[in-house]
Amino acid sequence: MTRAVRISFYAIASLFMLLVTSAVWIVFFFDTSKFQDPIATLVESRSGYRFSFDGPMKIDFDLDNGLVARLAFSGVSLVKKGGMTTARALEIDFLSLNLNWTQIKGMLRGEHIQGSGSFVISQMDIPTLSTELNVDWAIFNSNAFQQASGRGDFEIINNQIEVSDFQFQIGDSQVSGALVVKDWEKTPSSQFKLFIPTLDIGHYLRTDHQSFLDGFILLSLPAFAVSVIDVEGLVSIGSLHSAGIVMKDVRVPIRSRDGEVVSSPVSAKLYGGSILIDTLMSREDGRAYFRSYQQITDIQIGQALADIGLTKMVEARADLTLALDFSSQDLSEGMTSADGAILLTGTNGKLKGFDLQRLIKQLTEGDNVDSSLWLGDGLTTPVGDFSVSVKVANGRAESEDLAVDIADLEARGRGQYRLQSERLNYRLLLSLEGSDVAKSLPAPLNSGLMVLPLQVSGDRKKPEVSIDMPTFFQIQMNHLIGGSSPIKKQAVDPESLSKLRAIQVAVNKGINSFVTNELSEVEVKAE
Repeated sequence: MTRAVRISFYAIASLFMLLVTSAVWIVFFFDTSKFQDPIATLVESRSGYRFSFDGPMKIDFDLDNGLVARLAFSGVSLVKKGGMTTARALEIDFLSLNLNWTQIKGMLRGEHIQGSGSFVISQMDIPTLSTELNVDWAIFNSNAFQQASGRGDFEIINNQIEVSDFQFQIGDSQVSGALVVKDWEKTPSSQFKLFIPTLDIGHYLRTDHQSFLDGFILLSLPAFAVSVIDVEGLVSIGSLHSAGIVMKDVRVPIRSRDGEVVSSPVSAKLYGGSILIDTLMSREDGRAYFRSYQQITDIQIGQALADIGLTKMVEARADLTLALDFSSQDLSEGMTSADGAILLTGTNGKLKGFDLQRLIKQLTEGDNVDSSLWLGDGLTTPVGDFSVSVKVANGRAESEDLAVDIADLEARGRGQYRLQSERLNYRLLLSLEGSDVAKSLPAPLNSGLMVLPLQVSGDRKKPEVSIDMPTFFQIQMNHLIGGSSPIKKQAVDPESLSKLRAIQVAVNKGINSFVTNELSEVEVKAE
């Protein structure tokens, strides 16, 4: 063996022994607790949470795969600063970080932390952690969000954190997916993919705040994405339940930047049809600014009405277009002061368990209406084409153009519905010309122009229906002096159509403007 070889051999052996000796010393004698306070101080300065170690911090080495150091923490917790409560926002049972020799050398040179690891969270208080989002947690069952738990793997590289294959339990729902946070030390941005097999909104909202509209609000109002960081991601839900309404194959793409949110196109399957939703939202000076355009196509509207508990008597397919625009400090205020419009159209349906001709005959014969004669199994009333548009403004929904072909009758209607009190005031005109009902009407209803005015009023769940006799005589007097019939073929209210189109244009313009400056693409690995 030459002298140079021996020197090299001894040098390598000495270095190896030094590494082994250092590793043994670190494992058995190094006081890792000295690093706990600096770590806690760093986390607190960045997050605003008190960071504590309830368990030990350990270091060990894996020499079989090169020199790999493993830092392991247990009993880690976060507590929100500035409050009187001692409730913990986050409890981590286990957190590990694996560092190879190259990463260790980089840390020794003062470079950013690089490495990979895993975590197990035993308890997470989402309301406490989400204080920056200004969520009104009073409307939720907060207990469902205070006992979340989860686990996952992560990698830290190039000032970027990638969390892959995480699994979370939030209330009754399982959440899986992946997350990437870029530039987390300066101006963070985030990309994510989430999958929820089944989500029942009723498990999370207080009973007095539940509505069949909750599912549509959730799809069109991703307020949680309005945050201090830029976000781009996708939420997929296998089955979404909301007060009886069931949506399938839900996809909610979300992009937020500088407090502005775009969610488009949100899609779902609903009662044999489909949903497409485009939404814009921003927050400024404590107010939320919201615009949404929604298209619901070819749904079995009767099944939807049955599932939300309104009625099982309708069988029909319909299309629904909805546009809303409002600004408010909270959602409830916004929904009652929204500006917008709704358009509903359909054809070839029927009313089950209901015979309209028998009802009209009883109404015209006297005050004692026997429901057993016009309500019952086996009775039906055919429905042809139907359409109605609704203008929404100042807490009221107003309709001027209801048109329905029902049995051998034509119906036209107009009226209003107050969103907050849930009371309606509606007028219907039924054309009886040529119908079987007209032949059996008593005087004076069997003469003159065969148009029967009905008034529908009161609580939407138990409305009162009666013949509007003053209007009936007014119609007849107008007919005697040569006036035309009030039953006319009418177009959809142009003001409603104008509102729909204006909001659609504004939403599309906002989306196009937002997309021109998208967040940089980052691959998020999730099944």
